[in-house]
Amino acid sequence: MARPIAGKPRAEAAPEALVLKPRQASALAEYAFLLDYHFDEPALLDEINRARSAGLPLRRLLIGEGSLDAEDYVAALAMSLDIPYFPSPANAGLKTRLEPDHWRGGWATGRLEGEPWIVLDGTFASPRGIEAIANSVAARGFWVGLASPADLRLCVLASSGPALLRQAVSGLSRNHPGLSARASSGFWQAVTIASIIGLLTSFTVIAGISAQSVLTALLTLPFLVVVLFRAAVLLAYPWARPRTTRAMHSVKASRDLPVYTLLVPLYREAAVLPGLIEALRALDYPAAKLDIKLILESVDAETIAAVRRLELRPPFDVIIVPDRAPRSKPKALNYALNFARGDFVCVFDAEDVPDPGQLKRALAAFSAGGARLGCVQGRLAIDNTGAGWLCRQFALEYLTLFDGLLPALDHLALPLPLGGTSNHFPAEVLHRVGAWDAWNVTEDADLGLRLYRSGYRCQVMASTTWEEAPHQVGNWLRQRTRWQKGWIQTYLVHNQRPWRLLRQLGLWRWFGVQAQFGGVILSSLLYPVTLALLAVQLALGWPFLDGEPGSGRVMILLAFFNLLAGLGVPLAHSALCALARGRWRLLMEVPLMPIYWLLISLAAYRALVQLARDPFLWEKTEHGKSRRTAHPRMQRHRAAAAAKSNSQSILHS
Repeated sequence: MARPIAGKPRAEAAPEALVLKPRQASALAEYAFLLDYHFDEPALLDEINRARSAGLPLRRLLIGEGSLDAEDYVAALAMSLDIPYFPSPANAGLKTRLEPDHWRGGWATGRLEGEPWIVLDGTFASPRGIEAIANSVAARGFWVGLASPADLRLCVLASSGPALLRQAVSGLSRNHPGLSARASSGFWQAVTIASIIGLLTSFTVIAGISAQSVLTALLTLPFLVVVLFRAAVLLAYPWARPRTTRAMHSVKASRDLPVYTLLVPLYREAAVLPGLIEALRALDYPAAKLDIKLILESVDAETIAAVRRLELRPPFDVIIVPDRAPRSKPKALNYALNFARGDFVCVFDAEDVPDPGQLKRALAAFSAGGARLGCVQGRLAIDNTGAGWLCRQFALEYLTLFDGLLPALDHLALPLPLGGTSNHFPAEVLHRVGAWDAWNVTEDADLGLRLYRSGYRCQVMASTTWEEAPHQVGNWLRQRTRWQKGWIQTYLVHNQRPWRLLRQLGLWRWFGVQAQFGGVILSSLLYPVTLALLAVQLALGWPFLDGEPGSGRVMILLAFFNLLAGLGVPLAHSALCALARGRWRLLMEVPLMPIYWLLISLAAYRALVQLARDPFLWEKTEHGKSRRTAHPRMQRHRAAAAAKSNSQSILHS
């Protein structure tokens, strides 16, 4: 059997009625193999002209818009070039070996019946490019085959899937063990805290100082640092705003836009799936340059069945993640990242309704931000505030975080703890820092901090993604426990070697990490304790001040100042953010925030227990449980999605 050397594509003469330019004639000859299967000559020429206007290769336009199946295209190309086609690689007996560079390069090596083979992604290059690659490979003694991207992935996963899964689970912990929650240990931190408590107790006994004074001093000084940090954030508010990306003009024309990969992890999300697809279709970005990965868990039969019923076409692509601990969002993201085609990557959650222009705004921010901009974070907002008090408090919290706190941290050049969705990355940067930690249950905050440790920075842009807040206390508590546990994990991981963290971040940013992460943890745990002490003081007529030396009185008074400032500064910050956005209903919720903080403290204590018993448990947040508000901006999103969906349906028919 001779090795399959590629033949020449058949060029067919254009009708005399068509006057073709040289480039048109060349492209028509190159893609003439499609004439026998899908197009007549005038229609193919129209598609060639449209692809040139969009700045896309013809195959990318046809496949990306869903007007031509990748399998049909590759099968026709293989027949034209006289190269074997692998329509079902998993059953073909081909044993492949995957290298990451090979996969991203559009090919895989393997053996079939003892012979060396190279299977090419038939869409990776133009027909002439595929022909040239095939000839070059065949000249080196390999058999050559073609497969569609999906079939090539099946071919690779049949033998190399376990290696990809191991990388998704253990890549960061294996390559950078000191940066993963799996490999880290809080042993020395626990020893340090125990030692400090022991020394203070001994000093109290020896010096005869009252336990009240020692306890007050121990709580007051760290809290004072947190209060001063929050005051600095509040003072920065007038100058700190999410970037409006006025540099939208710096975004290139549509023909020059890069391929953008959207990673959308889904687990038990069949209820919100139709709304998600609608929102993603409304994005203002060329469909042929979108690569939307719907990431499903293999054990989630309900969502898998729901996705299959939709019969989604490109740019949607379904990735099914094999079941292996931990069953977490970051593990699913890492696994799907292996198959991402885009130069830029964005994460969306199942319930998200993003601003249609968000991708272009992110590109404008990257264009203006320079090479060290590692992530652009979109603002998150809640659209089911009508579902109850809990949702309104959640909405106020998000408003303060994304309109106030994060822009202020950006303005003060301090590290940003990222949100779990609507964060945009250059793909190269994401690979360079090790992607997500599969064992950290707040992978977003951890990744943001690792970006800063690697010399990158993050910023917030003025583009909103609408989300659904949990309105049931149990559902909310599970989500908030995971967040609190993950913040503790992240804080312990990055403070394993404080001097290294200090060297990498510098003193100012190191202080910001301690005040931000440590402050959130400390405040959540000690808030109810402080309120209880205050209640006792008020009930007993301030007896702790009697008999205290001058320094003890100062500490006690400073503690109550901390409490008042610790309440007043966040309340003022939230009120300013609500006023700036004209959210009058949320402004009325500000006085009730101290009650909401008690629930956060409950979640923090639950997180401590869970951290000891089951540190990597990912408690699922249920979505689709409440009616979402028909916000005017959402209505425009949905109208745009419907119009786009209708036009695509007409095209496909």
